[in-house]
Amino acid sequence: AAVHVAKLSDVAVMVIGLPEAYESEGFDRNDMALPDAMVQLVKAVASVAAHSVVVLLGGAPMELPFADDVDSLIWAGLGGEACGEALDELLCGTINPSGKLAESWPIRYEDAACSAYWGKPHRDAQFREGLYVGYRYY
Repeated sequence: AAVHVAKLSDVAVMVIGLPEAYESEGFDRNDMALPDAMVQLVKAVASVAAHSVVVLLGGAPMELPFADDVDSLIWAGLGGEACGEALDELLCGTINPSGKLAESWPIRYEDAACSAYWGKPHRDAQFREGLYVGYRYY
């Protein structure tokens, strides 16, 4: 249904993000992947849409294998009660989405220096990446 509607629309806006089971307290994620069904839906809609926008909801980096397939990406973070209104203003051009944040995302999970040590059993946090702990070079 989404692909059919996208064919008929001037712009397809897809709002996606990490499910609650992927992003919560008390555990670490083993990767940065979105659910495969979400990724496939975005690719399918983007392939037929005249223009495509993906709005990302979530508080952590996500791999975006469809980034080159869509016209625009907006990261809305963990938007609060005014998120809908802010997105409306961004998408309609009322305000300019030119914020400059100190956020940088690796393109792939393996690009993060800590990926070899992160998400291991026993809830151990291993900071063995030396100089590359934290933000350094994405």
